[in-house]
Amino acid sequence: MFGRDVIALSSRNEALRSSLVLAILATALAACGGRAAPKPAAAPQASAAPDDAVPEALAANAERDRRGDAGVRAAAKPLVQGGERGIPRCGKLGPAVLGKGSARAAAPQTEAPPSGVKKVGKGSKRGRGRGNATAAAPAPAPAPEQSSTDAPVDLLSGRLRLGPLPRSRALPPPKDGPTLEEESRLVVDAGGEGLAIVTKELFQLDPDRYAPEPDAKPTPGTLDEEAPKFLKATFPNEESLEITPVEIGEAKLRAYAARPKEPNAPPGQDVALALALLVAHPDGTLQSVAFHVKGEMVRVATGNALVGCTRLAEKVARTITSGPRALERSAGTRHLLGVPGGDKELVARVPDDYVAVKGEDFVRLYKLRPLSLYAGNVAVAVGPKKDSRPTEDGGGDAVPGKLLGRDVTWQKKTLPKGGGWLHASEPLEPGGATFADVLVKTRQAKMLDEMQKVAETIALVPRP
Repeated sequence: MFGRDVIALSSRNEALRSSLVLAILATALAACGGRAAPKPAAAPQASAAPDDAVPEALAANAERDRRGDAGVRAAAKPLVQGGERGIPRCGKLGPAVLGKGSARAAAPQTEAPPSGVKKVGKGSKRGRGRGNATAAAPAPAPAPEQSSTDAPVDLLSGRLRLGPLPRSRALPPPKDGPTLEEESRLVVDAGGEGLAIVTKELFQLDPDRYAPEPDAKPTPGTLDEEAPKFLKATFPNEESLEITPVEIGEAKLRAYAARPKEPNAPPGQDVALALALLVAHPDGTLQSVAFHVKGEMVRVATGNALVGCTRLAEKVARTITSGPRALERSAGTRHLLGVPGGDKELVARVPDDYVAVKGEDFVRLYKLRPLSLYAGNVAVAVGPKKDSRPTEDGGGDAVPGKLLGRDVTWQKKTLPKGGGWLHASEPLEPGGATFADVLVKTRQAKMLDEMQKVAETIALVPRP
């Protein structure tokens, strides 16, 4: 079951999401020519594990492939239904998005119109099974997202690809916000109207391929059951989403499409959701892709006037494929951050299914968990002393522990609904002015204990 705390958090964040999309489109439409997104920081790499053992995984995932079991997955239909019927009507955006050399020309689709689409949700049956699901081997991170007339656009630094989409522009990541490995933002603008494509790495696993420990709460259902819950929780202001399983492209990538019955903006606004996808990556992880449209046509639209924008988004989305970049998930040592002006770096030892995402002066360690179980992350920053403790839940309790191999006092807060946070800040060198600030946040009590053990392995070592 997708927990009520997740739904509540998504509701509180919906205004922030809407503001983000508004800012994305406003920035894009105001820009003249735009600028290329900066090259993302190199992905943290894993090395051979040191002599010290990695911390125990208190919440461990087990490979279990039940995709082929009876009653687990409803049949998926092609995302674009009805074959080629020209450029959908969506203000000025249709020709701008699907012009010469675009997604429409690059990815023809001639499937016969389906007779119907089977919806999935709470009533889906569940099956049992076991199989082998192995993640792809790590690959070097590709160049940053950019578009051209003859090449696909990289999303999430190469985790997914889209297009070609020749008139798209990749927006740079916001300062102190998600990195390009966590979130990609593309914009196509045409005469005061815009299409924004926001792609997110969810750091969650397909529950049809991975099972949590037996006592995990809540117990994830099938992906057919959990995907609609996730999409509705992510877009709580969309009153009537039609959510169906779909397949994308020649590789028949499985996804779940959320289509508003009548795409419209809230009163007084000019941004509307046209299409949202939950994508099941071949490596067993999940990503979301949302398509928003903006402009005066959106502000004045009523009824089903913007359905053509959903059709337009579908034609772009059908070009999505998996990309070359894989996540490093194996147990071992992660190289986190280098110390500015020095020959040392921070490292941590992690169990399986921890993924490191590196920014300019910070790194986040995510624990992959089956959808509906949100593990949270360990955030590490290097710089002047600061206090990144959350304030909305009150102060924490002082608990003894370790950081950088030294005895420290952690501030720890356990929340009534489960999970909580853990914080400590310690100078890299005794008496120094540069600190390692570590913040753990999770919604699961078991994960708070596991991530504390991971955080306590953080050490300052010579660069290799």
